Amino acid sequence: MKKALKMSAVTLFLISATIGLFAQMPEGTASSTGTNVKTEKKAAKAKMPSITGTVVSVDAQKLTVKPRKGAELVFVLNAETKFKKGRKMIALSDISTAEKVSIKYKKNAETNVAVTVAVKKAKKG
Repeated sequence: MKKALKMSAVTLFLISATIGLFAQMPEGTASSTGTNVKTEKKAAKAKMPSITGTVVSVDAQKLTVKPRKGAELVFVLNAETKFKKGRKMIALSDISTAEKVSIKYKKNAETNVAVTVAVKKAKKG
């Protein structure tokens, strides 16, 4: 009986020590899967598809782009969509047809939702 109590006490000690170690880990160190959260975020960003093309049409809800090869693609715009030109943030109203853009987007079941629309600077020439 004493041996069983000692084993139980040791087991409880080891469990509580392990929980204590995880509780002291800085935020962002490990996720529930045991991998680094920052690594997971980088991997998620790396998997985001992107495309470059010419703006065919633009309105408040969508942006249509013609890539160099392939058919036109329509991207849904929402409140989280960011627009930029170089390092400067711009408004959707600053984007016009015939401009070159690079779009990072999320693929949903039937739509492409634009996350970032970057207007390419016109070539000097």
